Amino acid sequence: MDDLSTPITVNVAARPDALHILRVVAASAAALLQLPFDAVDEVRIAVDEAGILLLDSSPDADALQLEITTSDGSLLITLGTDVPATEWPRPSDRESWSWTVIQGLTVNPRFVSGDDGRPAIRFRTRSPMKTP
Repeated sequence: MDDLSTPITVNVAARPDALHILRVVAASAAALLQLPFDAVDEVRIAVDEAGILLLDSSPDADALQLEITTSDGSLLITLGTDVPATEWPRPSDRESWSWTVIQGLTVNPRFVSGDDGRPAIRFRTRSPMKTP
């Protein structure tokens, strides 16, 4: 499978104990694309670290939203909160361990904001190596 037929969107409570749901959904989407096992695990870790970073930077958030789409055989993942942030990203976010991990495991990770100022992190998974 090269693409998901429809985007996947999941909302969970903005609590650390809800991150496992987002990890499972992201890993399942990666598995549907038949990414190698290590790439599926990298997706799971990157989503977890993005969630940790967002929870830390948005303590007033009630929900986290995960959106997954596909393009060119890879996943485009956006994870964000439901409340605007006064400063996004904070300088400490750019220097955090979580951001370092996300940069190491994904392609083109970015801090993004919605029109209403809601913080989010967007990244793409690595495309699987095509074997002849």
